[in-house]
Amino acid sequence: MVRLVAGFHARKRGCFLPFGRRNACASEACATPARQVRAETLRLKASDYVALAVVAGASARRIISKHVLPGVVNTVLVIASLNIGQLILTEATLSFLGVGIPKPRPAWGSMVAEGRDYIDTSYWMALFPGLAIFAVVFAMNFLGDWIRDRLDPRLRQL
Repeated sequence: MVRLVAGFHARKRGCFLPFGRRNACASEACATPARQVRAETLRLKASDYVALAVVAGASARRIISKHVLPGVVNTVLVIASLNIGQLILTEATLSFLGVGIPKPRPAWGSMVAEGRDYIDTSYWMALFPGLAIFAVVFAMNFLGDWIRDRLDPRLRQL
């Protein structure tokens, strides 16, 4: 949805990303996690132990801090670690296409694009930035899986 709106406004104003590259990537990265966190919060709110806390007379602040928030933090950490890899790929793609980070600053996507011209003689100019992108995204995905396995109470073994 964000991409469609950005594309529509870009044609209308005559530029590619009207409200900035960072804002476009950040707004796209926040929509799905917000829905997932809301769904997780509603699921935890309807659970039995929250209902028992309400019956026991716990305040809303205590229910949120002791019962709902610990369950939501796991989801937020996993989603954040997975989104970092997605944002790195988005930035690398935009830089590769020439609409990412401006030229004086180094970016992995622009390094791969520059190395593309010398692929016959100096293959490492494109290979190593591509491997760096791969390694960081792969590591962030493994970190997200590790956090999920470590913090999810349903996956813990007794």
